[in-house]
Formats: sequence, structure tokens, C-alpha cells
Amino acid sequence: MITACSSPRAVTHSGKVTPRGDFRVGGGFSYNAPQETFNRIFGSLEKNINNLEKADSLYADESFRESQAALAIWSLDPIGMNMQLSARYGIWDGFDFGFTYAGGVKVYDARYQFLGSRGTWKDSSTSGSYGSMGIQYSSQEYELPSYLGKLQSILGYKLERKDVLIPVAFSKSFGQEEKYGSVGYGFSLGRSWIKYEFDVQDIYEFVEGKVQEVSVIP
Repeated sequence: MITACSSPRAVTHSGKVTPRGDFRVGGGFSYNAPQETFNRIFGSLEKNINNLEKADSLYADESFRESQAALAIWSLDPIGMNMQLSARYGIWDGFDFGFTYAGGVKVYDARYQFLGSRGTWKDSSTSGSYGSMGIQYSSQEYELPSYLGKLQSILGYKLERKDVLIPVAFSKSFGQEEKYGSVGYGFSLGRSWIKYEFDVQDIYEFVEGKVQEVSVIP
């Protein structure tokens, strides 16, 4: 399965939950190509990195602030493909629990199926529609790719992110009880908690023609 949204916002579930007592594992790929991140990363960022790396002192100028913004934007909406590995178990009829590891993100979720049959293709001939809703929690700490690794080190950048997502998914079965897969759609409601910081020492700026040390980096 290939999706087009960054983890953990890419919801790959069908409307049918894992039947009671069944254990399932799976994998997939997600790719994210946000326009704003492209603009920040492949604009003047490479030149900014080289300038910051060679400088004996850092100044809070336009180049410095552009680099800060690029790191934050990449963390919130990164470019690239991630592999996803997941495992799910059917706890009760209509309820399952799962864990997914996707691009460094740990995702835990539980789902309830409110529409459609709850059997397996082995004991049912049903081929219909399904619907489920759930709650998902994920957490991550960012280690940026090698392209931005130097910049992360120079600026002392750290980010922690936690997300809670409530996805609602519907699907139409191919074969009995999604034996051959399904086609689906849905929507989600989410809330994110993001904490980031730049731990940089000896930063200066020009104020009225004079060099002054910056005590706080916005």
C-alpha cells in the first residue's frame, strides 16, 4: 500500500477491523512531497549551510533565520518515503488493537467497527461495506537526514512531537470479507503537541550598527 501523507497522519486502515482472535502483520510505503518544504529546502538552504559551517561567529541575520525555519518546516512536514511495519490483534468482536512503526514514528491505536460483518473470509460469504472509527496516539523525536545533519548540529535543534488522531474509515470489499482487499475512504480529526528548541551559543546581531549578543533565539 502506498499513501501520500507524512507519518503518523497517513491512515491506511480499511473499514473492517481484525476479527476476534486473529493476528495480522503488514507493511507499506508512504511518500510525502509538500510544496512549502521543497521551497525551503531546495532554495538557498545549501548555501546557508555552507556559510554557517564556515563562519567563526553566528549572526541572527536573514540566512540564519531561513535555516531555522527550514528545520522546523521539515520536521512538521518532511519530504521523502517511509516504510511502515504494523501488527494488529482482534481483542473482541468489533474491536482490535495495533502498533505501527513508520519512519521513526511509534503509533498505537485501537478501533471499533460499527458497520458490516465481523467474520473472516474462511467462515463467511459476505461481500459488503464496512465502517470503523478509532483513536490513535503517536510520538517521535527528530533526527534529521544527513543533508540537514550539519545544520541540526550547528543550531542545536531538537523537536518532540505527540499526536492524537481520531480516524473514521469506510471500505468496500473485494471478495468475501475483504479476501482480495478493498477500496476505502474516510476522514480524521487530530490534535498535535509540538515542542522544539534551538540550543545555540554565542549568537550575535547588528543593532543600530553595533554587534550585540542575542540571549533568546525565537
